[in-house]
Amino acid sequence: MAAGSQGALLSSPDGLTWTACTSPTVEILRSVAFNGSEFAAVGDAGTIVISYDGTLWAVEETAEAEELWTVVFGNGRYVAGGARGRAYSSVDAVHWMALNVPSTENFYASAYGLGQFLLAGSQGAMLISSDGISFELVNSGTDQNLYGAAYTGEKFLAGGLEGVLIVSDDGRNWTPRATPGFHSLRGFAYAHGVWIAAGAGDLWTSPDTFTWTENPIGIGHFQTGITEKNGRLVVPGHAGRVLTSTDAFNWQVASADTLQNTNSAFSAGYFVLGSKGLFSVSADGLSWTAIPAGTPRTVRGLTYGNGQFVGVGGGPTVVTSPNGLYWTARALP
Repeated sequence: MAAGSQGALLSSPDGLTWTACTSPTVEILRSVAFNGSEFAAVGDAGTIVISYDGTLWAVEETAEAEELWTVVFGNGRYVAGGARGRAYSSVDAVHWMALNVPSTENFYASAYGLGQFLLAGSQGAMLISSDGISFELVNSGTDQNLYGAAYTGEKFLAGGLEGVLIVSDDGRNWTPRATPGFHSLRGFAYAHGVWIAAGAGDLWTSPDTFTWTENPIGIGHFQTGITEKNGRLVVPGHAGRVLTSTDAFNWQVASADTLQNTNSAFSAGYFVLGSKGLFSVSADGLSWTAIPAGTPRTVRGLTYGNGQFVGVGGGPTVVTSPNGLYWTARALP
């Protein structure tokens, strides 16, 4: 691999014949490296671009001090979480209240179920609340970063770095589960009689959350979440790659009509994927259209409730839409 001015990226199998790759940046790239599984190039303005095959590249954003990573809806209320213990609550997604929570960890994931809101994040931080306003710490049993959480209608699941997976029947008492992977987990769903876990290089299924089987279509690719609608599963990923399935075992590869990393997914009428300044929208999970997100920031968390989509991201950013097609930026306190 070679990198240079105006985002130039070149690949060669022998060092003699070189092919120009499509670059996601125009910044000067000054160094490139390979760790055995992915390429990374760095350059001006803090630019980082990554690739799993040396051909298809995507921008990897550095963390922002006021980043929001996750948002969830339950019992008529939205709860959003982000960097350094930052959390907000709202009943309409327009007017937000800053929360005083008992943690300064980063909140990367959230869930709602059994009348409880969960926020999960760095160092295994786990918070629980019955009203979405007053949170208390619970012991997750791990000190690994938790990047994904979900209530699947029967169990809460949370997971993160090194393939850590924890399961709870009530959101308060957590039990670790063995998994076949060592990369980070990012999202969970239940459909077609199995639990599905998606993450970095991972796509697994389980009939009981104890025994997991890896699907090879996820190997070597970064899956960032998972959502389900009417039996169809959609898994977003880096560089606009999308996986979709109607049985949780056989998957098709689609494109989200963008080379950006899609970082979040939610479905309600439409499948919606969030990325940097864009949403990708699809009625069937196969054909996608990119539309403006109402913000130049990356949308990292999505939810649906009270008849609208709500997305959160850097800045901090909140955007809302009644239908997934037209988006409005909202202010935070």
